Order: sequence, then structure tokens, then C-alpha cells
Amino acid sequence: MPHKKYQVIYADPPWRYRVVISKNRRVENHYPTMAIEDICALKVPSADDSVLFLWATVPLMEEAFQVMNAWGFEYQTCAVWDKVLMGMGYWVRGQFENLLIGTRGHFPPPPEERSVSSYHREKRTKHSKKPAYFRNLIASWYPTEAKLEMFARETSPGWDVWGNEVDCSLQIE
Repeated sequence: MPHKKYQVIYADPPWRYRVVISKNRRVENHYPTMAIEDICALKVPSADDSVLFLWATVPLMEEAFQVMNAWGFEYQTCAVWDKVLMGMGYWVRGQFENLLIGTRGHFPPPPEERSVSSYHREKRTKHSKKPAYFRNLIASWYPTEAKLEMFARETSPGWDVWGNEVDCSLQIE
């Protein structure tokens, strides 16, 4: 039986950080993380012509580009989520995350009349929870394409989901 291929992939990997200042600030206190090699090795069921929206924190930008390349996508641009409140940090305290956008094959950008600012300001809530704004925006840009959210924490109409916090729609090796 052929496996479904997705034109739109939305992913928020459980990044493992290189530097941990104290045990009570570890990401692993919230959820299990993955080594970069394991994230890169995932067999993402993307179509030949597809787009990837990949969340990346500033300290792990290099790793995020490794993942994008390993999954077969070429970086195009990014959006920024300003979380309003400062968070953790080593050199500086982070207040934003990047949503990297990459394509594989020939995948069109959203229609020009639906273009939005690359900057979105919304107060952060639960640890690592992303604003619904971005998932909804992507779905409005690509209403008929097959969509997959990887490392999902909740289900959303029109999206297949995969992750350890939801009933998965599919298996990924």
C-alpha cells in the first residue's frame, strides 16, 4: 500500500540543547528531546514538490539548517514570532523564535494577496507551545494540499499529525 505524501510539513522538533545552565531549566523537564542525528534521520513523507515550515530557536539555528537539508528542503526565508516576554538564554535572553521556510522541488509561495508580515507578536504561554496563528495561516495559504504537523501536541482540522503527545495519523521511521 503506498504511503501518503504531504505537500505541507509543519514541524517543531524537540531540540536538545548543548548548554544547560541549571537542572531546573532543562528542556527535558517538559518533554523528551531528540539528538540532532535522530531528527535528521527521520523519513519525512514529503511530496516531490512541497514546503517545510520548521521552528528553530536562535541557539540551534545551525542544527535547524542541518535538519532542513537532511529532510531534502532548501531554505527560502523565515518568519519571526516575538514572544513579548524574555525567556531563557546564555549570551542573551531569547524573546523570539524563527519559523524557517524551505521548499523541495517546485512549490509556490502563498498568493500575493495573502502575503503577511514576517513578524508576529503574541505573548508566549505554555512551554514551547506555538501560536495557532501560524498553523492557521499556513492552512489558509494551502487549503487543498495534504498537510502534516510533526511533533504535534494537538490535532487540528485539515492536518494529519505525528508526535508523542497526540494520537498519530501515521507512522514515521
